[in-house]
Amino acid sequence: MMRSCAFLVAVVLPLAAAAMGEAAPSPGSSTAVAPVKISRCDAQFNVGQGGGPASSYVGYSDGYYPNTPYYWNDPYGLAFYQPPASSPSRLFIDFTNASAKPMKAVMFGLVIVDVLIAEVRDQGSFAPSAEIKRRYGIHPPATPQVKPQCVTLHIDYADGTSWTLKPMPTSVNGMYVKHH
Repeated sequence: MMRSCAFLVAVVLPLAAAAMGEAAPSPGSSTAVAPVKISRCDAQFNVGQGGGPASSYVGYSDGYYPNTPYYWNDPYGLAFYQPPASSPSRLFIDFTNASAKPMKAVMFGLVIVDVLIAEVRDQGSFAPSAEIKRRYGIHPPATPQVKPQCVTLHIDYADGTSWTLKPMPTSVNGMYVKHH
C-alpha cells in the first residue's frame, strides 16, 4: 500500500497536473498548484499584418503595456522585452484568479516540454474569482512544432505578498535582452 501511494504522489499526480496545464509541486516543496486557473492558452506566431485575431477571440483586451517599450524583470532575475499586443506574434490567455486575495500583477510563461520560450506580464486589479481575457505580444525564438502550454510563473498580491512557481521551467537564453 505504501509503495502504491509513493508511486501515485511521485509519478501520477505530476503527470496529471501537467496534462491539465498546471504546475505540480516538486517533491518536498511547500508550493501548491498556481492560484490562477488558465482556461485558454493560444499562441499565434508571425500572423500576417493585414488581419486581426480570429472571431473566437472576441472579448479579449490588451494586457497592460506602458507607453514606451519596457523591460520586465522575471522570477529568474533576468529582464525580457514584451512587445505590444499588436505584434505579429500574440498570446491569448483566459484566466481566473482562483485565490482569495486580489492580485496586482501576474506573470505567465509559454512552455514547450518544460522549456520556457516566452514570458508575458500583466498588472492591474484582479479580484478573486474574476475571469480575465487578455491578449499579449510575444517574441518567441522560433515557431514551435508542438502546441505550447501557459503556466503561471509569478503573482504579486495587493496585500504585498507574492507567489512563485517552484520548480521553474528551463528558460531559453535567447529571449532575454540587455538593457540600460
